[in-house]
Amino acid sequence: MEKHCTQSNNITRDVSCLNTQQKLSLDSWGLPGPVVEAYADKGIHQMFPWQIECLTKEGVLEGKNLVYTAPTSAGKTMVAEILMMKTVLERKKKVLFILPFVSVVREKVHYFQKLYKGVGIKVDGWMGSYSPPGGSKMVNVMIATIEKANNIINRLIEENKLDRLGCVIVDEIHMRSGQGIMIPHNKVLHLVVNYSITKLNNTSKQEKYKIIGVTLTKLKYMHHRNKNIQIQVVGMSATLPNLNVLAHWLDAVLYFTTFRPIPLREHLVINSVAYALPSMSDGFNLKTLRDLEGCNEDVMYLCLDSILNSHSVLIFCPSKNWCETLANKISAVIKKIGMSNTDTAHKIRSILDTAALSDILLQLSQCPAGMDAALKRSVSFGVGFHHAALQLTRETLLKESTDTVPLIVGYVDVIPSDMFRVFTVVLAIRGGAMNSRNQG
Repeated sequence: MEKHCTQSNNITRDVSCLNTQQKLSLDSWGLPGPVVEAYADKGIHQMFPWQIECLTKEGVLEGKNLVYTAPTSAGKTMVAEILMMKTVLERKKKVLFILPFVSVVREKVHYFQKLYKGVGIKVDGWMGSYSPPGGSKMVNVMIATIEKANNIINRLIEENKLDRLGCVIVDEIHMRSGQGIMIPHNKVLHLVVNYSITKLNNTSKQEKYKIIGVTLTKLKYMHHRNKNIQIQVVGMSATLPNLNVLAHWLDAVLYFTTFRPIPLREHLVINSVAYALPSMSDGFNLKTLRDLEGCNEDVMYLCLDSILNSHSVLIFCPSKNWCETLANKISAVIKKIGMSNTDTAHKIRSILDTAALSDILLQLSQCPAGMDAALKRSVSFGVGFHHAALQLTRETLLKESTDTVPLIVGYVDVIPSDMFRVFTVVLAIRGGAMNSRNQG
């Protein structure tokens, strides 16, 4: 029997009758017009096939729990965004989006407020010492750090309002503890809930990642007590060692993909020689890549070689101080080379758009916090840096200027996910660097 599509204004209307190509189009999913336009402004007109496959797994669009993993830059958040809109606009429930760091919460609040601006979905964040006036009452999408999310759940339980919550999304779920997420045994569910209902304010960095396990345990327990509490749990990660165990514990649909929109090739640098991973074969000397005067460190060679080949670079550093120091060190090398009269100097000067860099510096000087001296020195030569202490306006401006600032140095714990648009990633570590390059 031929199946016919039903006309509906609902999000994620019946798409089972559509062919694969039709499902890829965002227009086919019944999304509000302003949201489709907002995606189009970002250059997004359709989804990847793996996202369609994940969303149409049995029960996911009907509210069944979902645990999925996909490589960085594969588009994990799009799956969660579709389920968020379905929860808010169809089921008329609230969404809690849990993220690991304050800076990432700020970023996502800004992103979702722009995305949902024209459809009446109110978004706000819970982070650090900040909570929105009026709490969760007037907010549809609550974006929170781990501790704040736990407090939100506690408050909803205490006020008998947990049934107002329809979806809990946990991003980077693999980061919740050193050995993966903490999964309490079913026999001690009631004990864990009674213990954890108290506020968890004074927690160490190691212990706070276990809070999410306790938070999810509370949701399971409250559903067990009251079947009217129907909360879809969505967990996503770029890597998760205990994926099967977690999915089984949550009674969730499990989905895994290795799809990458941009091929990833990895190299390990040891003593200025780059070896291809995982075979560690075909080592080549970085110094033979290009004659870069004034560079005596592996990271410098990797960065400048990529820039001279018209690629951008993203560097991860283990601390905020290292982040700023390395950014200024690289900018000093670029300045030194650029002032010479070599072919390399001419190439660098042609790559750096001085007018655009001057415009960025002007905008940075007009930020509420004023011009940061270290940022001014580095941006002047096409190098930016990003970490949690960076004021939000500066952070947003730098992320939107990656075409002009080809090299971004970031603190490894807080680098925003959408900055993986760049082509070369360098992990700056003691004694060497790891480089993952795409030549396309």
